[in-house]
Amino acid sequence: MGFLEAGIPMEWQDTKEYHEILEYVLKHGADQFLEVYRRVKDRKNDVLKWGDEVEFHIFKLNEKEESAAISLKARDLIQKLSEEDELLKKKGDTIYSIWHPEYGAWMIEAPPNKPYGNSATDLRTVEPNLRNRRKRILDALGEDEGVIGLVAWPRLGCEGFLAQPAPTGGPVSKSLFLPDSLINPHPRFGTLTRNIRKRRGKKVDIDVPLYIDENTNVEKLPKYSVVSKCNLTKSERKEIYMDSMGFGMGCCCLQVTFQARDIVESRHLYDQLAVLCPIFLALTAGTPILKGLLADTDVRWSTISQSVDCRTPVENGCVETSTTLEGAEVPQRGRMKIRKSRYDSIDSYISTSPLLKPEYNDNETEIDEPTLKKLLDNGVDEVLARHIAHLFIRDPLVIFSDRVKVRDDSTTEHFENIQSTNWQTMRWKPPPMESNMGWRVEFRPMEMQLTDFENAAYTVMIVLITRVILFFDLNLYIPISKVDENMKTAHMRDAVTKQKFYFRKDLVPLESQCGPVSEEKLPDVESEYELMTIEEILVGKGEAFPGLVPLILAYLEIIECDDETAQMIEDYIDFVVDRAKGDVLTTAKWIRGFVDSHPEYKKDSVISKKIEYDLVKRCLDISNGKVHDSTLLGNNRVCPMNENGSGEVGGKKMFPRSCDLEEEVKTKDFKRLRGSSFQEDVGMSPAAAFKCAVVKSLIAKYKDGSKRQHVLKESLGFANTPAFLSTK
Repeated sequence: MGFLEAGIPMEWQDTKEYHEILEYVLKHGADQFLEVYRRVKDRKNDVLKWGDEVEFHIFKLNEKEESAAISLKARDLIQKLSEEDELLKKKGDTIYSIWHPEYGAWMIEAPPNKPYGNSATDLRTVEPNLRNRRKRILDALGEDEGVIGLVAWPRLGCEGFLAQPAPTGGPVSKSLFLPDSLINPHPRFGTLTRNIRKRRGKKVDIDVPLYIDENTNVEKLPKYSVVSKCNLTKSERKEIYMDSMGFGMGCCCLQVTFQARDIVESRHLYDQLAVLCPIFLALTAGTPILKGLLADTDVRWSTISQSVDCRTPVENGCVETSTTLEGAEVPQRGRMKIRKSRYDSIDSYISTSPLLKPEYNDNETEIDEPTLKKLLDNGVDEVLARHIAHLFIRDPLVIFSDRVKVRDDSTTEHFENIQSTNWQTMRWKPPPMESNMGWRVEFRPMEMQLTDFENAAYTVMIVLITRVILFFDLNLYIPISKVDENMKTAHMRDAVTKQKFYFRKDLVPLESQCGPVSEEKLPDVESEYELMTIEEILVGKGEAFPGLVPLILAYLEIIECDDETAQMIEDYIDFVVDRAKGDVLTTAKWIRGFVDSHPEYKKDSVISKKIEYDLVKRCLDISNGKVHDSTLLGNNRVCPMNENGSGEVGGKKMFPRSCDLEEEVKTKDFKRLRGSSFQEDVGMSPAAAFKCAVVKSLIAKYKDGSKRQHVLKESLGFANTPAFLSTK
């Protein structure tokens, strides 16, 4: 969950002394960014490194009572797994994962132990590594316990949802539904919960629309009196009401981080991937149930956004002047209206590329003016300075009393304090102080999937899209306001097949090197984009828009990807495209279908204990490969957790990929996942200009899509075409 520091956390106070500490941390956070920026802004030629982060729920099944409940044992589980790792190290065995605490005391985060590299064959190791992590957790649990990648626990906050019952209404969250005991004991998490509530002057207020089924009776649902966002009046709330950070930060997600070769590339990737965030949010939709009720949305994002919204009445635009709350010494914080929660989509693009027109940054972005002036005075360009100054409109939420005054030339913890609690769809990450890490970007919108196959498919897909963006010099820019609209669209039920998203009309590879498809100049920015289905975005639409998938397949052929890796990638791509077409269901739609067909479901939007129990069991069986459901996975079978080896069962090949817990890539044919521009890698001299035609022919071949083959010589007759890229 981002930056984790330990120490003595300070409780939020509206006092002169505490507000002065906040200002001190903000001032020195900006100084620390400048120190890092000066040191490493000219750093060049870092290699591609990347990795995923996955999160899981730990739970108990009671077969006698037919109930499922989350289990608050993540801390003990992490300690046990870490001790096992130490023993494995002593034996000389490879460690494939590290174990991190998450917000919930029932949750565990499991990234790979080391980043993946820049070889095409690294893509083959993702699924076995994910499988290894899940197997390690399973082996450390008891017989009645399980681990699962559901996004939201179905009946969180309902009767019997917790295996270790505890009273609600604790002093940290003051929730009607969730006890404080389910917050991870690391001091950061409880402090975040308490300080968000105290800064606001009230509990968080999460409101998600209810799905209205045939027999849904809103009047029979519990009603709650809720203080308005302006802290002035109370309103009666119906539908799905939640009141604690745990409902949002208790969701599981899939995130992928990439190291760029330099600061310029990192900023370019940040922008281009930001456009794709709503698309992949919809593609991975998996949150149709919240607090025991069917929602009229399919994804988690708005729930988390509301769960950490710390804005005061001034920042919500309710009043112009802050008031002093009962028991406080000074008025609440707040200098300006802020449009969004601190967990939301990005507000501006940050690249130095000439492709970035001012019209694309069409949101009114709030700025901390003192931070902006400091950055500009110290040589930071205006686009980046405004991005950082926008982060600094937020107060630090967790300050450790023994870490207020630190050396700005030896730590970035005050900067990370601000940066790590701006939870946006993309995160631009400067190198840590005194580190060998480079400039990185984090792709954050995707929802956790039930199986290692699905999580690997989306991870590999987005890795390859980053390579295609860079290799083909793609321009995905649309106005940032349209990205915001796409985020709202992505929340809709079955948005992946039923909705359209704003996307750039022309997806022209190598436009600056090889020229545009058409000489026609579009009159304005509004003419550059249109509404498309996700299927069209992936597989193409018209002559000027080949789609992302044909570009990926052409790229694989250009780098001469080995056949085994290429086949695995095609399995993943076919699966993602099938999701976009509706041939296989998103997790959200699959769960809705399961609930709707359950004999105990009364068409009233309510998820009973029995429905939850059967749903969790079914999800567990699918996750562990015990059951195959083609409506969710198509023909892609998941290796059973008790299988390890070739993927053969009873001498019959049952699984298209190896069931090994770690893929041993034996090929000596090392092909780099080249990401730098075509012009730099190939060299666009007149003698090499024919390669534009070759590339466009390749893209056309895969756009036609009748037969996907990766052998250029056999399929298009370029028998004498030299290799595009040297692997030396």
